[in-house]
Amino acid sequence: RTMVKRTKFTSQRKASVMIQKIWRGRMLRKRLGNIKGKAAAERLKKLKEEEERAASMEAAKKEAEEQKRRNEELQKVMEAEKSKREAELQAERERQKAEADRLRKEAEERALQGNSQVEALEKELADLVKEN
Repeated sequence: RTMVKRTKFTSQRKASVMIQKIWRGRMLRKRLGNIKGKAAAERLKKLKEEEERAASMEAAKKEAEEQKRRNEELQKVMEAEKSKREAELQAERERQKAEADRLRKEAEERALQGNSQVEALEKELADLVKEN
């Protein structure tokens, strides 16, 4: 009798140990799967963040290139305006110089006419003095 009960107890104990072993293994695998899933989720999150950073970096590079291009165009426009202003100033200087030359010549001509009038008056005066 004891032998039967002993074998039944032993077989039940082996069966319960086997059930516990299977259950613990299943729970461990489930927990490991969650851990692996979390690690994979973290890796995916990091990859997404890296992609976002790369995309924002690329956008920043494009924006910087566009800004550089706009600055170069603006600089070309400014240089063109500067050269245009310089040309206008040069033309104005030349016009003022020509005007000054014209006025100087007129003044010289008036001075010559004045001298010739003075000479004519002196000659007339000399003639009058001779007559008297």
